[in-house]
Amino acid sequence: MMRVRCARNWRIGRETLDAYIAPVPDRLLTWLQDPHLTKSRILLARGTDADVQAALAILDALHEIALRTFSIRFQIEVLALRALALETQKKTGDALAVLQQAVALARPSGVIRAFVDLGLPMQNMLPRLAKQDFAETVRRILAVFPEPRKKTETGYTQSGIHGSWRYCVNV
Repeated sequence: MMRVRCARNWRIGRETLDAYIAPVPDRLLTWLQDPHLTKSRILLARGTDADVQAALAILDALHEIALRTFSIRFQIEVLALRALALETQKKTGDALAVLQQAVALARPSGVIRAFVDLGLPMQNMLPRLAKQDFAETVRRILAVFPEPRKKTETGYTQSGIHGSWRYCVNV
């Protein structure tokens, strides 16, 4: 999904991800990148059943706050991540319904990055919505994704940037 090795090695200060147990605060989400949203991304990248369940619990709490505070941007981000989590659990119908909500919220303001930052898994999910009323919005989002990785003569791969997962630092 995302860089799994990076996710396994990610640290918050001196604590590992699993030790970061601060509850989701019941407040307006004003950070550009909420730490709990980041934790849910990493849990999804690790991909175990327990990690996906933990990510969904965090995303549910964040979604409730985003709804209550009318934060459309966070609603879109949380719903897009939730769609990936449900897809990981093989709940495709639920995943597409949640992704449809995210795309519907993104349509009026033209939000694209929240989807593109989620990389190839999101790129693979979005075309399934193109058959519905979201064809134009999905087309605009998909046009921004980098081209798939291609083997070069040297054996290395080339790819575009996928959001915050482009760098991996071992601490």
